[in-house]
Amino acid sequence: MIKRINQILKTGESICRRLPVNLVPEDIWLFSADRQLIVDQVPLLEYENVNVTPESIVWNGLQIDKNLLIHPHHTGMYNWKYCLSNMIKRTRVKLPDDNYFLCTDYWAANYYHWMGDALPRIFLVKDFLPRGVLLLPGQYKAPFFRETLNSFKIKEVKTIPVKQYFSVPRLYTPPQPVICGQQYSSLTAELRNHLVAYFKPKFTGKHKYKNVYISRRKAAYRWVLNEDQVSNMLASLGFKVLCFEDFSLHEQVEIAYNAENLVSAHGANLTNLFYMQPGTNVLEFRKSIEHSGNNSFWIMADSIDVNYYYLNCDYIDRRKGNYFDLTVDLNELEKVLHQMGALV
Repeated sequence: MIKRINQILKTGESICRRLPVNLVPEDIWLFSADRQLIVDQVPLLEYENVNVTPESIVWNGLQIDKNLLIHPHHTGMYNWKYCLSNMIKRTRVKLPDDNYFLCTDYWAANYYHWMGDALPRIFLVKDFLPRGVLLLPGQYKAPFFRETLNSFKIKEVKTIPVKQYFSVPRLYTPPQPVICGQQYSSLTAELRNHLVAYFKPKFTGKHKYKNVYISRRKAAYRWVLNEDQVSNMLASLGFKVLCFEDFSLHEQVEIAYNAENLVSAHGANLTNLFYMQPGTNVLEFRKSIEHSGNNSFWIMADSIDVNYYYLNCDYIDRRKGNYFDLTVDLNELEKVLHQMGALV
């Protein structure tokens, strides 16, 4: 496998994140591990004669490039056995000579990871894409993939079918700048401005709500168990209660962009805080736990200068992984809304 650094796409930076606005001393440990971060410079890696799978794994022979894995311990899933399985079960397709770009990974098929992990890498190589071919896994079929990609000038987007793998003569990829769940703050802010500039001309003016509650009532999992009480309370306090499932992506962007106060439970809905304006407020219902929590949305909010508030909630784990339901304390919710200035 021939790999070299083609050039440096972005220099590194040192990050110290603002703590949540309503942080109480006993919760500081939930956020302290993710508060400071040193980001290294981001290179553009160039490969010759490698294979690329629908999981965005780069390999040759029976060797994968471990540096492109999301976590080092994922070598238990992606190793020589995985390479051999591809050779046996999938069809090899040799691509013609061109400049191919890979900016995805095996988690980026959902909305948060697409916005937080894949799109920043695509943004890093945006100036090359008018003359290049972007490789995209075949399972990326939801409308938000193409709608966000349309903000870039790309010569061609080539899909990797699930039952094939590509033999690529020349491949370029920027590695993930930070670990999954973190954000390279200046890059996130640049991407946010790029996407807002693209979507803003599509705004209709019909979705201007100061206070917004995004319900997970229509989600497949991670529900608020007392959803009716929470929705009724927030509606009585002047919040617009919505489900993002009822809106197109550009309508979701318009709703988030216009909101001064956005409230929702942990999940993909909160990814749209990405489009909020600096100085606005977001409140996350999150799992009350006995170890450091998932800080993805605090980190995203900090990266674009949105004020982050949180409410720890009782929870029930439904199955292993990030699958849980929450119960919101209405009295505590009202206290946080007062802190946000949402009830003035």
